[in-house]
Amino acid sequence: MVGPPSPTPPHARCVFANDKREWGVVSFAAMNPAERTARPVGVVIIAIFLMVLSALPIAFYLLAFLIDLVRYGPGVLFNTPIALFYFFVMALPGLLGWGLWNMQNSARVSCLIVLAICAASGILLVTHFGVVSFMALLYFGYLLWGGAIAVYLTRPSVKRAFQPEIEIINFKDL
Repeated sequence: MVGPPSPTPPHARCVFANDKREWGVVSFAAMNPAERTARPVGVVIIAIFLMVLSALPIAFYLLAFLIDLVRYGPGVLFNTPIALFYFFVMALPGLLGWGLWNMQNSARVSCLIVLAICAASGILLVTHFGVVSFMALLYFGYLLWGGAIAVYLTRPSVKRAFQPEIEIINFKDL
């Protein structure tokens, strides 16, 4: 007697298994433990840092928005388009952190691109405020931390962790 099919394990997700649009299950449990790459500790630290860096300003901005709404009334709602833009900008580090947490290679590459853009645009900041200034000190500190993150994310072992080899199990084989 054939019983009902076993449910999909929680660590697996349904995806297209091949170009013929046949469904399959991507399962990391089916892999040999030696083949599985653990999430690197540095990636975890960077991901949590980026998500917190995004969550705190959003929380404070929401709190300030609610205080202004109580204090000044519905006239504050005229600033909603600007507030939505601010939320979008403040959510970007959180989205990058979430992508790094889920080991998406596109998030790793996007993080490197954002770090490069911020480092290049900081040159304008330094030329405006001067090399000997508080803003220049902050920029050079950012260059140290941003450079360390960029070097870490480009290490071969970290690159391999973002591109694990997975087995695809076809439903026809089950």
